[in-house]
Amino acid sequence: MPHRATEVPSAARRMCAHCKQMTDTPIPVGAVHQNSGPGWTVYACPEDAARYLDRAGLWTALMDHALRCGPCRGTTDGPGCAIARTLHDAHRAAGKDSPGPGPAAS
Repeated sequence: MPHRATEVPSAARRMCAHCKQMTDTPIPVGAVHQNSGPGWTVYACPEDAARYLDRAGLWTALMDHALRCGPCRGTTDGPGCAIARTLHDAHRAAGKDSPGPGPAAS
């Protein structure tokens, strides 16, 4: 079956590092480096991503999600789906004192 250029590959299911539940929407929150052999990426569910990422990391996760999510792509009315809303709210809750791009929390 031919691959269409408009299709965006979906992320595989991963276990959240905090709640230990499987998630269909993993957010990369860190990496484990090994002295020998390959390291691995640590993932969290959108609800727990704020436990691991600073404000800049949350903004990056939100923008990365928005580029891959059909309902979020192209919207100017704010987050287009529940995952984007969760990341957006976590970014805003990080506050003005946290470093990072994006609009400041009001």
